Amino acid sequence: MKKLKLILVLFAVSTVIFQSCSSNDDSVNTEKSSALRMFLREMKAANNISGRNSSNDSNMCFEFVYPITLSYNNGTTVAVSNQVALFSILENETDELYIDGISFPFEIIVAGTTSPVTINSEEGFWEVIQTCDMDTYDDVIGEGPCYTFVYPFSLITMNNQVIVVTSEQALYNLIDDDNEDNYIVDFVYPFSVVSNNETIQIDNAYEYEQLINNCVASNCNCPDVYAPVCVEIGGQVIEFPNSCTAECAGYSSDDFVDCNSTNDSFEDRLDSCLNISYPVQVQYNGAIITAQNDSQLLQLYNPAQNHIPLFNYPITVSFEDNPSITYTVATENGLIELMNIHCN
Repeated sequence: MKKLKLILVLFAVSTVIFQSCSSNDDSVNTEKSSALRMFLREMKAANNISGRNSSNDSNMCFEFVYPITLSYNNGTTVAVSNQVALFSILENETDELYIDGISFPFEIIVAGTTSPVTINSEEGFWEVIQTCDMDTYDDVIGEGPCYTFVYPFSLITMNNQVIVVTSEQALYNLIDDDNEDNYIVDFVYPFSVVSNNETIQIDNAYEYEQLINNCVASNCNCPDVYAPVCVEIGGQVIEFPNSCTAECAGYSSDDFVDCNSTNDSFEDRLDSCLNISYPVQVQYNGAIITAQNDSQLLQLYNPAQNHIPLFNYPITVSFEDNPSITYTVATENGLIELMNIHCN
């Protein structure tokens, strides 16, 4: 009898897999979707899939109308016939093989309704996630007390803007933007983080999802306060938003260095590594004055009072180690961070 039950279980599992999988069906086009990964992360948490902690406040306010067609990161497509099949797929994701695309259009059923809603595009998918108050990257980026970003890195917003983030403060300013319709929808990969005293490169959305899900926030409970401390790693000065987050990443107060410390003056850096796109405006002696070149700029600040000129941001800069790449800098801390990276 036990053997018969085992055979029936195996048959049921194999049936789910057989009904769900197809390989490289050229007749079905899928698109990579960061919204899909965010939705699947919520689904895993809500259903305790792959060891995720069950969420008591999950915002799973809609479900797919099946079948749907998804695709793996290697290009293989999979036709998913029901929710049980989707759970099976999610339980078997790995770093090497994971879902990253979906075929548009597809339909959803919103909780409390019976009429299907058609989702025609990635933008529409993000809009329904936002309407359901599910987490976006604006939310999860702030959930990582066990790591810090290596600056600069770039983010993509809902309005398809690519924004270069040069410091922790610039990141907080972006997250705190009052424009709720222009939230973060993806990273420009790869980027790096520092966790447990180690610099880790993140190559895709699944790897970042693994990172944030593996953070043990309860061991930190760090305040959402910007009081930056810095550590030097491999010759680069890395900024943490406060000492608590630095300690959660494996550092102690003995590792902290001056975030603004430098062996070179601003004049030295301007001469040797920093290129500024002129004209720029500078606050000097209570007035706003325009500088057209390096020589004029150096006359518009007092090194005894300010370690760099009081620019009216944003300004555009580049560096001698790779002059073809330009950065739009929004804050003084962002400029200092870039100089610490490129001028040491």
